[in-house]
Amino acid sequence: NHIRSEARCCVIASALALHACNISKVGTSVLGSSTMTDEVNDARKMLSSVLRKRHFEQNELESNVNNAIGALTKALAERNLGEEELSTLKNHTLAVLHGNDPVLKLLDNRVQSFFRFACKWKSEGASSEIKAPLEMKTGRSILLSDDTTRHGMKSIKGEFSLAAKKEASRLGFAFFGPDLIEVGNDARSIITLACTNFGQDIISRFLDVAWDRN
Repeated sequence: NHIRSEARCCVIASALALHACNISKVGTSVLGSSTMTDEVNDARKMLSSVLRKRHFEQNELESNVNNAIGALTKALAERNLGEEELSTLKNHTLAVLHGNDPVLKLLDNRVQSFFRFACKWKSEGASSEIKAPLEMKTGRSILLSDDTTRHGMKSIKGEFSLAAKKEASRLGFAFFGPDLIEVGNDARSIITLACTNFGQDIISRFLDVAWDRN
């Protein structure tokens, strides 16, 4: 549920951010910039926070999201928005939240591609076999260096993060990439562990579910 929820928030936030760029007339390339103003970063965090917050009323959700994306659009434009711009932004926001926005639907397909990439990704240098932690073998606590995992080998999370960052940027998720990369790594780890421990049995069950859905 956590992975699905984070992916959903990233898709919604990314769709809203693209509309914010169009309305503020700054161009979508700014979303992939490594240098952003504090105001833009604060507005980005506020939008993510609002989308993660549990809302009990639809009106409350729509109002909070509209305020958050308005703050982001203003920060990108570096000016106050006009009445027509605010009205257009609100219409796009409601369309996104109701699932009727074409940009949202495009990004929904793309986030599925991202998770396929994450779950199929393999480290070039690490062993494909997941071994038992050293503590389980020796019964002793092991002192590890910063770049070594508790499995006694170099961490592949950093390697995955670099590859996933490029893929997320390519698919249009650069602005909210860090959150997506984190849950992408979680998904990769779960799939890798399941396939390593259960092999053909778990793969057969996955295929059975896929066939049933089709």
